[in-house]
Amino acid sequence: MHLMSLSLSLAEDGHDVFILYGGKRHKGYDVQHENITFISLVHLIHPLHAIEDVKAVQEVHQRFRELQPDIIALHSSKAGTIGRLAAKTLHIPTVFTAHGWAFTEGISRNKRRLYRLVEKGLATQTDAIIAVSHYDANLARRAHITAKKGLYVVHNGIVGMEQQKIVPTKNIVMVSRFQAPKRQDLVLEAFALLRTDLNVTLTLVGDGPLKAAAEQQAIELGIAERVHFAGDQQDVSSYLMNASIFVLMSDFEGLPISIIEAMAVGLPIVASDVGGVHELVKPGYNGYTIRNDAQELSKYLTKILTDDKVRKILAKQSRRLFEQSFQFRRTYQQTIAIYEQVRC
Repeated sequence: MHLMSLSLSLAEDGHDVFILYGGKRHKGYDVQHENITFISLVHLIHPLHAIEDVKAVQEVHQRFRELQPDIIALHSSKAGTIGRLAAKTLHIPTVFTAHGWAFTEGISRNKRRLYRLVEKGLATQTDAIIAVSHYDANLARRAHITAKKGLYVVHNGIVGMEQQKIVPTKNIVMVSRFQAPKRQDLVLEAFALLRTDLNVTLTLVGDGPLKAAAEQQAIELGIAERVHFAGDQQDVSSYLMNASIFVLMSDFEGLPISIIEAMAVGLPIVASDVGGVHELVKPGYNGYTIRNDAQELSKYLTKILTDDKVRKILAKQSRRLFEQSFQFRRTYQQTIAIYEQVRC
């Protein structure tokens, strides 16, 4: 979503945008604009693979030579690594956006040490690094990771969504891929602890390798009839519009766009206190940040579900915070300013 919002805005402003991607083209990239060109990379794959990764560097280097872009904008750890290695000898300004670091909390100590060393080395040949949260920026500073022209914080933002108008039936929603670091298992455990007289349902939007296990867990907990597995959805707005509370449980995060979407609709948020989540959710203001504990999650869900006044206040403040700080136009303007600076 971030990549496409940024690309479409650049295209609308008259810039030519070339999106180089690996693997199967994501449904979210199903857009057509005369200034946007998609280029599939044969060797860029998600898992680490010595031979394919070397080929990917060569392939991307050749593409950069052909395109001769004014700016190379890199997203995600793997593509960021391949892209910066490929651009090393081309003297083209590079901007890397870190959507959460690979050495964040929840990663094993040995892997954190390795990823820090890799990022520290790559940063010396990066013109600018954008962190999507102050949390991630501070992680980088503590690891002595800094780019040639600076480390910047630009919060994720989204194009404004319609605010919820009608109070729906009691329904808890989580939007997330069924894959680590997400913790749908904790949400299911907490949901099973809720009083049945609350007459609440749970909707889990998303797909992934852990979905089948979650469905089996719902059966074992005796809550399958009250849990809706909605699968992968390109447009989640209808699910958010019919929610009472938004939940996101995770072992680590950058700055989750799913929470920003829920704020835009005007929902109370209950989320894991990890990464940059506390920059979106202010405890007691628009929701609560909590430990990854089913009992604690159940307690806060009950608090919101049983007090309509509290729910409405949290919902109102979520929308207000979104309007103040997390609209995409602000994200775009700050990003463009960084692009202009690295070209100077």
